[in-house]
Amino acid sequence: MENRFIETVKKIDAVLILVAGVAVIIFLCIAAWDMLGDHTYEPPNQIVVVDSNDPEEVTEVKETVTYLKSIKDTHVFEVSSTAICSDDLVTECASGMSMKNSVKSYNSAVANLLFVKDGAQKRLFDKNALIYKYTLAHFDNEGYIMNCDFNVYAVVNQDTNGDKVLNGMDNVSLYVSSYDGTGLEMLSPSIYSFDFSAKNTFVYSEYDGTKQTFYRYERETGKKSILTSVEQEVEEKSIALYD
Repeated sequence: MENRFIETVKKIDAVLILVAGVAVIIFLCIAAWDMLGDHTYEPPNQIVVVDSNDPEEVTEVKETVTYLKSIKDTHVFEVSSTAICSDDLVTECASGMSMKNSVKSYNSAVANLLFVKDGAQKRLFDKNALIYKYTLAHFDNEGYIMNCDFNVYAVVNQDTNGDKVLNGMDNVSLYVSSYDGTGLEMLSPSIYSFDFSAKNTFVYSEYDGTKQTFYRYERETGKKSILTSVEQEVEEKSIALYD
């Protein structure tokens, strides 16, 4: 009887040790996974620039069009691209030419938006760029802090720091358009901050390296006015545009 009790205790101990070992392994795996960072997917907000003068940087440019949403009578699509063509390759890229000497592969980023309305379609930009961030028109407050009936885009058009990558380290231009992509207008060639302040109204700033100037834009009147200028150091951009 005593031997049977001892054997039972040993079996229970073995099971407990096994369960504890499995728990430790699971814990270590979770900890290692967390150390690798955030695993939620976010579209990349940078894109490489293809330069035909440097064969080591030439890659095959691939575009992908995906449905995004409908706004009233307009269907909006995202145009993603694996690269942006330098000025000397724009014609070849526009014709869909597959460039040779492909040595690199990059993730796609949003390079344009396609608007389809009444059977007609148009791209937001004639030439692809990096659409860094954007907010499309929404005509109710559901799910949004501030509603607006027009589109706002933060866009990187040029590799202003010469690193062959378009990202937030380059100049970020500010554009607005109607909900269907028409009437595109650039409000600023380089912004450092952006926030909606009221319905169809927002505040943005420009920075010249010493002074930060804040502007207010009202969509109804199309007017922008200076709020204030402050001499201060701005370490990074803060552009609150989300869709």
